Amino acid sequence: MNKERIRGSSLTWFESYLTNRQQTVVTGQYRSLPVTLRYGVPQGSVLGPVLFSLYAQPFTDIFDTHGFSYHIYADDSQLYRLTQVNDISVVIQSLNECVIDVSEWMAANKLKLNEEKTDIIIIGTESKLRNIEIQTVNSNNQELMIGNKVKNLGVFNSF
Repeated sequence: MNKERIRGSSLTWFESYLTNRQQTVVTGQYRSLPVTLRYGVPQGSVLGPVLFSLYAQPFTDIFDTHGFSYHIYADDSQLYRLTQVNDISVVIQSLNECVIDVSEWMAANKLKLNEEKTDIIIIGTESKLRNIEIQTVNSNNQELMIGNKVKNLGVFNSF
């Protein structure tokens, strides 16, 4: 696939926006010294969400490669796949491989998967869930526990 690239005055505009950016923290009457950002854009900037979405677009290719449907909102991604209970080990293996590929892409692009904020849940009837023996998904050298609740945009959903 031939993807379009940013060129000309648009590229110059983005370069000027992303180069020599500084950030300070203000709390009450106190202000930190400015720090020059080496990567990214200041948190809370107007273009931050748009630029992050463009930057993280390759996630969708990884998700597609592993056969997952997904929803993405800012820096939250939700993967899902409908399956029969006897295929759950295949789905977990795909999820393992997908999480590893995402972690590797993130590391190569100066990001880090936060395993502590990564939730995994399997939804099904009680009788079907009893037959599932898998309790974890591997993320490089860390095991992610499969739980019974997930946080979705700040709201906990329990099943």
